[in-house]
Parts: sequence; structure tokens; C-alpha cells
Amino acid sequence: MINFREMQDTEEDYRLLLSWFSNPDVFRWYGQEDFPDGVSLDLVKEKYRLRCLRADAVTPAVIEIDGRPAGYIQYYKTDDCPGESDVWGIDLFIGEDDFRDRGYGTAILNKMTGYLFQEKKAGKIILDPEQDNKRAIRCYEKAGFIVKGRIGEHQLLMVLEKNMQGSIVDVCFYDEVSDSLLKYAVIVSRFQGQWLFCKHKNRSTYECPGGHREPGEDILATARRELYEETGARKYSLKPVCVYSVVRSSAKGADRNETFGLLCYAEIYELSELPAEFEMERITLFTELPDAWTYPEIQPRLMAKIMETVSL
Repeated sequence: MINFREMQDTEEDYRLLLSWFSNPDVFRWYGQEDFPDGVSLDLVKEKYRLRCLRADAVTPAVIEIDGRPAGYIQYYKTDDCPGESDVWGIDLFIGEDDFRDRGYGTAILNKMTGYLFQEKKAGKIILDPEQDNKRAIRCYEKAGFIVKGRIGEHQLLMVLEKNMQGSIVDVCFYDEVSDSLLKYAVIVSRFQGQWLFCKHKNRSTYECPGGHREPGEDILATARRELYEETGARKYSLKPVCVYSVVRSSAKGADRNETFGLLCYAEIYELSELPAEFEMERITLFTELPDAWTYPEIQPRLMAKIMETVSL
């Protein structure tokens, strides 16, 4: 479960930041510019106190994963894109080594960008990683950010826009809706401690198991059927997480269409041979989330929701 806790003006939170900045893997990319002569508790307080007191335009927060402090994130409205309004910036790092390279970075970004688009009405969100920070750039690309230019000599300008290809796609979540509205079931799945994804016979991308509900079918029966047909899963625990919807509308707000599905989580214990009569070519296990999504505007949001709400 991913949560953002706003930083407080407390010794505990300043020492938490100090411990992360003392990690060379963090300091190299995030602390070196702010603390060129080395970091100390007093310098951390000097840099972050106004933000913690809410006397600064930047909102600082501690990233918590399953209740544990895992890293730092901040967001702010920016004028780095002249002539454009509603542009917001994000900076973040994962401070704890055991939360790196597990797909959390992309999930954290998906959660924060969803918040900024929906609650702050952002039209565009930017990041400015160091050009040599390949791990961070790859993470940001997985979350949908695109390199649009440079900031200075060593930083890239990466942008995520709500308006994509003339249409707007939103993913929304509900505790429940009328059963008659549920047309799909998607099952985010893990097997032997790794994420399980499917590859369609006619695609080069990866997707979560899932599909359309058949007439008269119970929606959980849809989830169980699709899980077997697309992965060969024989033994598993399956639980519904929430209802999701995909909202598509034109850039001008016309022709709004919203479809609903059930988002589930499955822990798979035993796989049989993948059924040959169905459309999936193979399953693949990932420690990190894949780069090539079949539905890049939707699936990362569903993954982020699972990582927010399910203890893995």
C-alpha cells in the first residue's frame, strides 16, 4: 500500500531525510546540488523547514509503503513552461534500498500524477532528471513521461500531458457501482514473488489477465475464467479490490464515454500449461513492471491502485 504523508516540522522527519541523503545512491542524484559540501541535520532543516511549515510553494511528503517510510516526494505549481498554465512539477526519490527495482517508482508516480490531474486540475506535469540517471528516466517513461527537451546542460525535461492524441483518458475508482455496469474483469497477478503478465499472440506488448464479461455471467466468475484462460492458473487466491472505470472524451470535453470493470488481485500458487485454444501466446514474470504496455494509459493506473491497497 502506497501512501503520501505530508512532512512535518519535526526532528524525526528531518533525521529521516538526513538518513536518505547520507545514502550515496540518493545523494549522487538528488542531494549533491543542494548540499555540495556535504549534508548535515542543520542543512536539511535549513533547506526544508519552510516547506514543512507550509510557508513555501513546494509541498513535501514522505512516501510510505505498507506503513514504512520509503522515500521522499514533493510537488509544486511551476512556471517552467512559459505561456502555459496549470503546469505542475514533481521531484522524488526512493530512499530505502529494499524498495528499489521492484516497480514502486512507477506506481508512486502514477498515484501522484493521478492526484495532480484530478484534484489540482493539472494540464501538464514535468520532471527534470539528470541525463545520466538512466534508472530514473526509465521509471518515468514507464509512467508515461516523454522527453521534450533540456533544462540546462545536464537535465532533461520530461512531460506528461493529460491531453493525449486529441482525447482525454481518465481512470477512476469506485467502491461499488450497479452490477449491470460491470463489463470487464482485470486481474493483477503475482506468482512466486513476481508480477505475472500475458503476451497476446498478435502483439509485442504485455498486459494483465482480464477480459469481457459474458452474458449472464457473475463478474467474479469472469475473473476466474479469464485468469485460467490467459495464464493457466489452477490454484490461487482471488479477491476483488474495487471497481474501475475508463473515461474517454474529446479534448473539448464532448463525446464522453465511461466503461466499468472489476479490478481484482490474485496470488497464484500453481500454473498449468497455458490453454492453446485462447489468444495468449505466453506468460512472463517480471520483478519490475514491464516497459511495453498494451494499454499504457490504463494498466499502470490499475497496477498503482493494487500497490496502494494490497500488502504484497
